[in-house]
Amino acid sequence: MNYITGSFSPAVSKSTVKMPVDQSGVPLVVDEDQIKTFRSFFETYNAMSDACFRACVWDFGTESMRAREARCVTRCAEHYLQTTKEIGKCFAEGQEGKLQVPQ
Repeated sequence: MNYITGSFSPAVSKSTVKMPVDQSGVPLVVDEDQIKTFRSFFETYNAMSDACFRACVWDFGTESMRAREARCVTRCAEHYLQTTKEIGKCFAEGQEGKLQVPQ
């Protein structure tokens, strides 16, 4: 969060994601599914960070978070992750039904 302008910049953007390399700097072969999973994780993480920050952090008069803000962020993150997990589970169950061939 930029306190001067009030703008929020996500922790990871597509432009800052680097491909993995070995010790000599040679790019490692990465499966396309791994890249999609990686991007999906960071999109979820950034959305959660943004939502919980906006909902829970409201006092900028101190250098550290107040206890109630920290509790709010913890509850928010737990709720967000649980909700995301349930949505993914429901989506997967729905996809299974579509893949089953009627007999």
